[in-house]
Amino acid sequence: MGILNKLQADELFRCEAILIGRDDVLPVSKAVALFGEKAVSFAKDKEFKHWGAFGVGDFTTDYLNYTGFLAAVSYYNVEQMKVR
Repeated sequence: MGILNKLQADELFRCEAILIGRDDVLPVSKAVALFGEKAVSFAKDKEFKHWGAFGVGDFTTDYLNYTGFLAAVSYYNVEQMKVR
């Protein structure tokens, strides 16, 4: 996957997001597969608060909200620019 613009990022989020509670979110596992661990770690920085966790029974999943997703995309884009 190459560098994404806002329209492409929005489309990707719409295609990959799942509903948790009242919001569409991107599971961290999916975000890591798309953008890598470093991008997700950047998006999950505790200062941003753009991620959360939701559990049912003995299973909990971490997720990025839309703003966290955009932070991961931005990190990924900059990393891709370094490679060029």
